Amino acid sequence: FFFNDTATTEIYTEQIVGSVRCVQETGTREEAKEELLICLGLTLKNKLQSLWRVRKSQEIVQKLFLRISALCMIEQVQGQVQEKYLKLGHKTVIEEYINDTEMANEQKKERLKTVSYTHLR
Repeated sequence: FFFNDTATTEIYTEQIVGSVRCVQETGTREEAKEELLICLGLTLKNKLQSLWRVRKSQEIVQKLFLRISALCMIEQVQGQVQEKYLKLGHKTVIEEYINDTEMANEQKKERLKTVSYTHLR
């Protein structure tokens, strides 16, 4: 087992050397083969788990990057649209909402005046 990372290679080499020592202490050749296969299987399992964790973290970072990019693009487009509306003399959505709210409040005041005046007679 040789990996791109020197430290990883050293760790796995130490595990294999350790298993060879265990194999040397076993009684038969079959026991030695079994012990070595167990060690190699565990080493492979650990490496695959490590690779899976790295892959998952890369996927998470990629999804976050895509979301942030999408939000930035949406904000940019909204800004461009708002600029065009202002250049054409249109009101922004917020300005329209404020005007509508003010008009609704004025209409309520007028109705209240009318109702109050009628009840006073």
